[in-house]
Amino acid sequence: MSADCVIIELSPHGARVRISSAVRLPPSVALLLISDGLLFDAMVAWRQGDATGLAFKGRHDLRTEDDPAYRSVRALWVELGVRSSEL
Repeated sequence: MSADCVIIELSPHGARVRISSAVRLPPSVALLLISDGLLFDAMVAWRQGDATGLAFKGRHDLRTEDDPAYRSVRALWVELGVRSSEL
């Protein structure tokens, strides 16, 4: 599952994002920062309407990540990056 969100605040330890409250999030999520090729493993810390707080548990640089477990998300990042550069 993937859903678009808007990053409101970003720190080394977490993020505040805006995502529709209609989107049901599991306790563990991943946040993909398309512009930088960074994937954050995160936990949903809180939700209030469309605002969601994420606490980061890990970080992966998709520009250099060679673990086969991240192959599909790296392909998604490449595809999304190409689409966003076409806009």
